[in-house]
Amino acid sequence: MTRGGDEHPASAIGAGSSTTAAAVGVTSTSDPANPAEPADIHDLLGRVLAARVGEEGPGVALVVVRPDRQWVAVRGLASLEHGLPIDVHTPMYGASLSKLVTAVAVHRCVARGLVSLDDRLDRWFPSLERGADISIGSLLQHRSGLPEYHALRLLAGHHVEDHLAPADVIGLVDGMHIWFEPGTRVSYNNTNYAVLAHVVSAVTGEPWAVAARRLVLDPVGAVDGGVRETPGAWLPHMAGCYVPAGHDRWRRATLGCASVGDGGWWASPADLAAFAAALLRGSVGGDPVVDAMRRADPLPDGAAPSPLRSGCTTGGEGDDAWFGGLAEFVGARAELRAPCVGSGGGRDRELAERLDRRDARRRRGAPHRPRPVASTTG
Repeated sequence: MTRGGDEHPASAIGAGSSTTAAAVGVTSTSDPANPAEPADIHDLLGRVLAARVGEEGPGVALVVVRPDRQWVAVRGLASLEHGLPIDVHTPMYGASLSKLVTAVAVHRCVARGLVSLDDRLDRWFPSLERGADISIGSLLQHRSGLPEYHALRLLAGHHVEDHLAPADVIGLVDGMHIWFEPGTRVSYNNTNYAVLAHVVSAVTGEPWAVAARRLVLDPVGAVDGGVRETPGAWLPHMAGCYVPAGHDRWRRATLGCASVGDGGWWASPADLAAFAAALLRGSVGGDPVVDAMRRADPLPDGAAPSPLRSGCTTGGEGDDAWFGGLAEFVGARAELRAPCVGSGGGRDRELAERLDRRDARRRRGAPHRPRPVASTTG
């Protein structure tokens, strides 16, 4: 059964490209001593988008960030129905990149003494099974054992686009058995971050949208978008999310799910650039917050820590170490990678070479082979 509104013709998109709207890629670089020429980066971003995205199709943005410099390229439409183009200030759905915002908010609350990483969930949710054994830290590092609420709602016969408010998430997992012993395993789980948003709201006395803006978004200058807490709510100038409808057509996704903490953040390309730059500079709560986000405790069996960290994933070693996230939901994809503080290397040059190779493959008609990312969708 078709959900959402009308269908619209699709523009030609290059082989292997994403068939979703509101896709935002943010690649951060931190080596001002070895930069590629700014004009080269901007030209490369423009050529990649021109090869991949049609002017009349769902919009895509690419952003490259250094602490002192940002490049943004956009192409496509924010609204297929009205033919409105996206621009650098168009809010687009960030999906699981919202977890980065949630992690920063939690660590800022920790720094202010409002909550501890060792605090247990039964303080706020006395009816959750094993709440006394699940810590704030285990939620951040995906070690709680709580059930995945998306799986529960699909098993119950709901569609991923059906109406879901933030309070419904707690209702889904309340009374359910945990999936594994808290703290003993790592399993990417949206429930963890939906619960964390409730905790931040409880300790600040503010709705999550207000707390996220005060603790994270306003301090970094991410002022275009915001958090959508009500299914169907409309943010000013937000882009639509579209999914393929067959026969070279698109349909607007309804995005009835409005869970927050694990998702819910609508960010413009300018917002994502500001957020990434703040992480690189350590200017969102200071370096201790960024360091805390990148840290992972060893598992009890002595296994190496998972790449999953506080709201993000990590990868690479030495000069190639990075942290960030990959997000995908109905009609939206987003990816962010930022080099770890202190890592060096010719990152701008490497980025330029990688984009150039990708562009050359598309000109030859070869499919795009994305590099593996140690995250899952959500």
